[in-house]
Amino acid sequence: MATQSVDGAERGRIEKLAVDVTALLAGVVARLRVPLLLVSVAPVLPGLAVEAIAIPTADSVAVVLGLLGLLPAVWLTVRRIQLGRALQPPEDAVADLRRTFSVTDIADQLKDNLLAIRGVPGSTRPSRLARRLWRGIRTGTDAWDRITDVPRLAPFLPGRLRGLALLILSCLVSAAALAGFAVLLVLENLYL
Repeated sequence: MATQSVDGAERGRIEKLAVDVTALLAGVVARLRVPLLLVSVAPVLPGLAVEAIAIPTADSVAVVLGLLGLLPAVWLTVRRIQLGRALQPPEDAVADLRRTFSVTDIADQLKDNLLAIRGVPGSTRPSRLARRLWRGIRTGTDAWDRITDVPRLAPFLPGRLRGLALLILSCLVSAAALAGFAVLLVLENLYL
């Protein structure tokens, strides 16, 4: 009987942790939505300018470079959509997290990390988020396999968050490079 009440109490604790972690992750995703949109749109205007100049002049190299410059924007948009859908619908996300968090020390540390992130300015930057979200969490292979097997958690794993930071950097570099290239194409067409 005492074992059942402990198991019931533990299940209730895991349920509350799953709800809390889902709500905190949803808050992080909501705060990232607009900045990620702005960064993913940054290379589009310069890329379209390159294409608008290159197509009429039949400059196939410029057309290809313009399209290649838009790839990080497309990829970041896909990742942004994945982040937005990862926790939808919330009930299913809670159920997945509940099954994953049968190892409650992981859930406790993850919740503590999310609560610490919530009050720190700039903490939702993906490069910092990867570090801060998983700080202090030590898992064995069994627990890590259980975490990585949940598709809803995939966008929040350290490697994916680092990849998101690299995509953001790629979009910004691409926007600058495409803008510079568009200016060079305009100058080339004016003087030739």
